[in-house]
Amino acid sequence: MLKSEFQRALNLFNNNELNAAAAACQPYLEQPMFKLLLATIYGKLARFNEAEVLFENLLRQYPINLDVLFNFALVLKLQQRFTEAEQHLKSCLRLNVKYHPAHHALGALAELNHDLIRARACYQHALSVQPENMDYVYSLAQCAFKQDDFAMASQLLQSLLQRRYHAAAFSLFSAVLYKLKSTVAMRQLAERYAKEIITVPDALKYAGLLELDEKCFVSALHLLQQAQQQLNEPCFEVDANLLYCKYLLRPEKMLLQQLIECSVSDGSTTAFYFVVNVLATLGQLEQAKSLLQQALPQYPNDTALRLLQSRLFIQLKQPTEALNVLSGISQSQDNETLLEICYQKVQLFENMGEYTLAADQIKAAAKLVATQRIVENLQQDASRAEKDINSVAVKLNAHPKQLVFIIGFPRSGTTLLESKLAQLDNVKILEETNAVKQFYLHLLQLSKGRELVEYLSGLTEPQRIALANDYLTSLSKYTELRDEHIIVDKMPLNALYLTPMLLLFPQAKVVLMQRHPMDVCISSLKQRMLNLFTVDAFAQSYDTYFSLLDIFLHKFNENTLVIKYEQLVTDYFTVFNSVLQHCGVSTAKQQQSDTPTMFNTPSYHQVSQPLYTKAVNSYQHYQKMFDFQHPRLIKWCKALGYGDGKR
Repeated sequence: MLKSEFQRALNLFNNNELNAAAAACQPYLEQPMFKLLLATIYGKLARFNEAEVLFENLLRQYPINLDVLFNFALVLKLQQRFTEAEQHLKSCLRLNVKYHPAHHALGALAELNHDLIRARACYQHALSVQPENMDYVYSLAQCAFKQDDFAMASQLLQSLLQRRYHAAAFSLFSAVLYKLKSTVAMRQLAERYAKEIITVPDALKYAGLLELDEKCFVSALHLLQQAQQQLNEPCFEVDANLLYCKYLLRPEKMLLQQLIECSVSDGSTTAFYFVVNVLATLGQLEQAKSLLQQALPQYPNDTALRLLQSRLFIQLKQPTEALNVLSGISQSQDNETLLEICYQKVQLFENMGEYTLAADQIKAAAKLVATQRIVENLQQDASRAEKDINSVAVKLNAHPKQLVFIIGFPRSGTTLLESKLAQLDNVKILEETNAVKQFYLHLLQLSKGRELVEYLSGLTEPQRIALANDYLTSLSKYTELRDEHIIVDKMPLNALYLTPMLLLFPQAKVVLMQRHPMDVCISSLKQRMLNLFTVDAFAQSYDTYFSLLDIFLHKFNENTLVIKYEQLVTDYFTVFNSVLQHCGVSTAKQQQSDTPTMFNTPSYHQVSQPLYTKAVNSYQHYQKMFDFQHPRLIKWCKALGYGDGKR
């Protein structure tokens, strides 16, 4: 009888029917198990005085009972009486050091006190005693996430989700993958839990943000719209990125105004920074300035907003104001902030003609970072790509679609050419996406260890056409495409992955942009985005890539047109028409919209201005500060027809 009544009360408690559970306990308070359950229920109902009377009574009767000590500690924690709660939990462990619930509860207390190191140790203790406890795994993963140990959090959450679906773990894992920028893993997770993800707004949000980072605007739009529908209240991160995504697909000024209103409504530094940065990147400088003027009085000491302010002053040609802002920012900042300050000063001093001061800032930036790994990664990729190219024996019959690929070393004028092609109505630009690289990796999986070219050669023509169609379908994640569109993919380093694309699309055209290597060098040194901070690091990277391009040109000469940046800016119409003829692009229809187009490259808002020639031979301003007579640079100056670079 008592056993069945207790089970009934416990079931009500577990179903969160707390008042009914309390009523079920009342007739049997002489029994300790009912008294303990009622004390716990009172704690959850915030009837703390009644709960404490019952717990004190139980402790007098059973001073070393683990369940009494543990549940009393939980009720004390609810009252924020953390010290007393901790004492009871430690009493549990003195009685039984392997009492894992106490270890876990102590971890939760430590987390509330912002002691993540101690919390993690407690969770690990609990898990060592009961390694299959999913709540313990989740708590440890959550703690690791708060410590920015995303690799550990990922490992724990993967192990948890492999056992069974766990909603909180799924949501947290999506945040971890976003932090790790693991787009492929996020896509796999979303595919595995296709039914579950549509009800988890955080997972939809992070999946959408990752797609946006990949410039898969169509996919991002779909996911962020679903996240917005699932949320019951405004969420700036979702709402703002959704507006931004809509703008990138169809640039309408109304969307920018809604974005501004969204940031003002939210009112956080994050919101202001996001929207001001978007406006500044789009060249909407007056709107950006106006919004920043609303933000700064509220957050006068926010470093990120101050750096945005100085960047705006530089763009608005107000050097004195920019210098004043930068001088007021504390130098005791993290490396990323110091790098941003350095590169803003580079741009600022160059605009003022103070090239020595600009060079000093470039050298200061180089001391903050190491670039050897970047150089080594490029060398490894180039070695693999060279094998791909050399293994091509014959042209294969495959898809008739004509694609256009713009390649060259970054800062060689690829964005200038892209911006001009973007003005043609029958052209659709894929601007610096990972579409080709991602499809290359997909082909590697399909080839199952075989050489890629050998794998593609062994397929039938219909099979190759099917693969090519898979690639074209994948592009629908990035932008809205029509059958008549000529797709122009601009990604400077794509020669590392192009060989299989040219086998699947034998009618594809390649435009290789070349520019004076020393001009490319100084332009790269002035840009944070390339992560090449010394002449030597640049020269190694340039030599590696152009050695590959030399092999590429010999193999795919018929597909490729070489354009020199200097000729494009001095004889634009002749050179541009040769590009159109090579690519089979019609100029019959021109875009009439004056709405700005979005390109996320450092050079876009330079090249979107009228054609300029000041960037030609710009390295000469820095000849006294940098030794451009690097053997590898001289080698390519001669090979590309620029002489030895001496003046």
